[in-house]
Parts: sequence; structure tokens; C-alpha cells
Amino acid sequence: MTIKNQCAPMVRAELLSQLNDLPDDAFVSARHAAAVLDTTTSVLANWRSQRRGPTYHGNRDFIRYRLATLHSWMNQRAGEVTMTEER
Repeated sequence: MTIKNQCAPMVRAELLSQLNDLPDDAFVSARHAAAVLDTTTSVLANWRSQRRGPTYHGNRDFIRYRLATLHSWMNQRAGEVTMTEER
């Protein structure tokens, strides 16, 4: 099943590859942010209108997200557990 407007896997992979060499403090477009979060630009717009989702910068037609913010936001929601070495 696919979600309407969701980025096709090949397009998402291409968008993500464009981010490989960027530092964490780089700003990216909503389209790239959607690829990082594996969602759609429509969902991001909805979150912005509800003041939810990751922090963004700009307004209306010029929205940018900081990569570090996207990664942090994802990690907080993933419920990641740090594994410790067993002794």
C-alpha cells in the first residue's frame, strides 16, 4: 500500500544522497526534510499549521529545516534505547 504523494523509494534515495556531505547544521528544503523523516511535504505542512513536528525556519514559500533538528526529532520519537555492553 502506498500513501498518496509519498516520495517514491528511488526519489527518496536520491534526495537522501544529496544530503550525505552536508554538516548537521545545514538547512534543507521541506522536500529533503520529508525524505529524511520518510513522510510527505503535505504532512510537514500540516504539522506546521498545527505547530507540531520538527522546528522549522522561514515562512510560507521559504521553509527550511536544520538537519540536526530532524535527526534529533526522529530520535526522540523512535524511543531508542542505548544498549550497554554486558559484563
